[in-house]
Amino acid sequence: MRTHPRNSDQKLSGYLHAIHTNMILAIEIKDVNSVQFLVNELLSNEFLYDKTLIIKLSDEIGEKKFEIYKSLFLKDDTFSDVTFLIPNAEEYNQASRNISDSFNILNKYANNSFKEINKLITEIFLFNNDKSYIISSGTSLNNFGSIYISSNLKKSIPFYLEALVHESSHLYLFGIALNDSIVLNSDEERYSAPLRNDKRTMTGIYHAAFVISRIIYSFNNILNNNINDESKTNNEIIIRKKELISRFRGGYQTILKHGKLTNLGKEIIQYANKYVEEN
Repeated sequence: MRTHPRNSDQKLSGYLHAIHTNMILAIEIKDVNSVQFLVNELLSNEFLYDKTLIIKLSDEIGEKKFEIYKSLFLKDDTFSDVTFLIPNAEEYNQASRNISDSFNILNKYANNSFKEINKLITEIFLFNNDKSYIISSGTSLNNFGSIYISSNLKKSIPFYLEALVHESSHLYLFGIALNDSIVLNSDEERYSAPLRNDKRTMTGIYHAAFVISRIIYSFNNILNNNINDESKTNNEIIIRKKELISRFRGGYQTILKHGKLTNLGKEIIQYANKYVEEN
């Protein structure tokens, strides 16, 4: 097991966070077999990566490991109804190429976003949705650094650009919330959400508004630094950006009306609103 980076560019696997979370749960219920398995996982895995890994979410990564990732992801009520289907080779290869192209675009035209994403995301797990409950992407504090992206929803570059920025923004906010709760509302309170049809907690709405502002920031950088490009990618970004601005405004108004925030929480969302309205 190696968890101390040789250099500052190495990434700490989300699987280490997943093991930590599961270890606490197993100890609490005195599940000795699970504790032994998790200790063996600690001893037998490498947890430092030199680059972001793109992985097919299936039992090919190890059945137990697959179940750990799924179980932690499904504990979040946002994703509790998700069915993880395994992408076929063509879907996996196409999604992997699109993600690589998205990283290249971000590196070239939205470098601040690229650096942040490259630092925060350690593993990208590709999965397929079924037709009963559809999500495009997701992440969880319980396996910090790992994100999930659907490979059977869209094949366009902007879809993957948005997913990378979206999930890294959640990770960024998770990190801040370890030292400042940001939102003080009870989780029993539910309100209309900017990115979901069902009502969400204020924390969920705050996250959504923050995430949207970061996507708009990245899209603006791509458009402004690639001004002569009239490609399908840029046109799709322009259309999506207009929709996201409208969704941000809805979420921001809900936060203003119902949000109970710390001083830092207020500062972050006010800055996000200022950016969206001025750009």
